[in-house]
Amino acid sequence: MLKGVTPVVATVMLVLITIGIVGLFYGWSSGLFSTQIEKSITIPSGGATCKNGLVTVRVLNTGVSSTITDSDVIVAQISGTECTKSSLSVAPGQAGVIINAQGCGAACGTGTLCSGNVLVRVGTRNGVFESAAYCG
Repeated sequence: MLKGVTPVVATVMLVLITIGIVGLFYGWSSGLFSTQIEKSITIPSGGATCKNGLVTVRVLNTGVSSTITDSDVIVAQISGTECTKSSLSVAPGQAGVIINAQGCGAACGTGTLCSGNVLVRVGTRNGVFESAAYCG
């Protein structure tokens, strides 16, 4: 006569398989197994400032392994006008200046001082970020 798995062993195996499947689902749904974006930036809190008409924008490299350079930044605007980007090389977790312009809007970089609220936009292929600064 052939012997099979006892009901107790079968029940324990089913419980362990169920716990394993639930654990995998939880890990997947909580992002535990998701991939990180290699090159990504954000404008940190207080990263856009204006002092004496000079707009300065700092970006934070939120990627996981690659250095962000100014060539990775495809959008650098003050009040809707593209600005000249500063030379940039920022390691993951570090911050650096991408816009340092004395000029605003249509006169970006020409020396025309900014006043009031300005909207800055900075972006890479992975997204565009906006922040406001007040030029008093």
